[in-house]
Amino acid sequence: MKRLLAFIAIIAIINSTLSVASSSGLNHHSSSSLSTDTVSAQPPSSAPILRGWAGVTLGESDSKTGNPSSAIFAGQAASDMELEFANLTAHRLNTERVIFADPNTSPASVVNSTLTPSFFFTPTRLNRTVAIAQHFGIWLILNTHNFCDWVNASYSCAEPEMKYTITNAEPKWLSFWRYNVTQPYMSVYSQLIYEPINEPLVVGTINCTPTCPNANNVTLPYGMGGNPIYIQQPYQDFINMERSSVGDTSHYLVVENAEWDGDFPIVADSANRTLLNRHWYYMYGSQSPQYQNFDYNGPGGTYEIHLVSCTWSISCAQSYADNASSFELAAEARFHRVIINTEIGADYGGKSPPDALAIGSCSYSTSSLSFVQKIVDDLSSTDQIGFTLWTNGDWSGLGVYGCINNWGSQVTIPPVGGSSTPPYTLTLQGYDYDGAQEETLTLNNRLLTKLPATDSPQNAGIYANFTVNNLPVANGTNTLVFTHANFDCGVTDTTRNVQITKGAGTIIFSDPTARPLSCTQSITYTFTV
Repeated sequence: MKRLLAFIAIIAIINSTLSVASSSGLNHHSSSSLSTDTVSAQPPSSAPILRGWAGVTLGESDSKTGNPSSAIFAGQAASDMELEFANLTAHRLNTERVIFADPNTSPASVVNSTLTPSFFFTPTRLNRTVAIAQHFGIWLILNTHNFCDWVNASYSCAEPEMKYTITNAEPKWLSFWRYNVTQPYMSVYSQLIYEPINEPLVVGTINCTPTCPNANNVTLPYGMGGNPIYIQQPYQDFINMERSSVGDTSHYLVVENAEWDGDFPIVADSANRTLLNRHWYYMYGSQSPQYQNFDYNGPGGTYEIHLVSCTWSISCAQSYADNASSFELAAEARFHRVIINTEIGADYGGKSPPDALAIGSCSYSTSSLSFVQKIVDDLSSTDQIGFTLWTNGDWSGLGVYGCINNWGSQVTIPPVGGSSTPPYTLTLQGYDYDGAQEETLTLNNRLLTKLPATDSPQNAGIYANFTVNNLPVANGTNTLVFTHANFDCGVTDTTRNVQITKGAGTIIFSDPTARPLSCTQSITYTFTV
């Protein structure tokens, strides 16, 4: 979450440390490089194309009086989250980043008084969130929205939004993720992505014992970023916990750069399913009359930042966006990892620009909006780098759908798969589908969903309708398998009217036959695209 009033002051300090050079008529400020570490060569990791929105809180999974009836939780009003995810898929986007505070390091009283109660974690809320994501078939990025959870006993860190200082948070942070998220949900839903820290702080707020990795804990003279050496081991500890202790080698993990403009930490992942993450905003207080230009052209090919003279405008916003996307392509080649930007927004920061069009959590201006559209266009053209825009959470003050209600509706986001590849949808009728996650559906050996999402006693002894959106259908032969859980074995469930459609309703596969499904009998369908 970008509330960066404090870091606007940091840039003033940084600017005073940089020397001036001249190139091509623009004033470029030379900079020191970040790290001389060599990135180990490994095969580039592949990842799905991820496009969507970010900032829905875990508490938005709660049923909300006045909303339409839920399509997921029988007898309840729909949550705002259900409406938000439905809107996402209606625009053929496939990713949502859901945020919450780490309850092991952030007490409920602090969360409720500094953020809102909607940010507070409960197991029930997480269960509902995953069920809603499963229903819509989207990728779900889960993010503990804490800046300081990485610190061990050698450090203390001040959380900028929840206003407390913490030391030795790492053991509590790892324990929360292992026992409340990654271990319980390891086999529940394949499209979970784990982002364990938000914008990890490493400068200014950090105190070190006995000394900091870089002398005097000063901001290194290459921009607002911090040294990733601080967060490198905590992220490695998280990856090791997930891959070795939990034994999960299938879910993607997210590793973020150091404090806003710093470089990425170097980590190893035996499963090669780590995504790099960075957040992008065009902010009036820090990107004008100069913006930061990022590259790996420092000594020995190291990371550096140049300040480019360019006064706040649409053209400068678009140039900044072009550099951001070019930098990320270079970072992917350097680290051999795919990037997902879990925040890109039109928020112009605490200082209002001359072309401001709105204030508050969904502030934007003509120039900052043009930045968002340009970086969306640039990243989409790569067919590789993903992004989620900030924010469609209802806490923003604009109701359900958040910033989509003002600047978000003005941004064109290419649908996932392109206009030539309409989404695939599975519909079916299931008899006695009444136990929570009683039936497991896989497509081409990949977990699709488990039906129903929760206990549904109203489905006992009758047929109920189910829909699974955004099927990852492959060209050629596809295999769809239904498997019954090893409980409620006294009743043979039945599946009929199985149909797969493409786009607006083109039928790809249809089987009206009622087929038995039990603890000892599965159902297999094959179809060709």
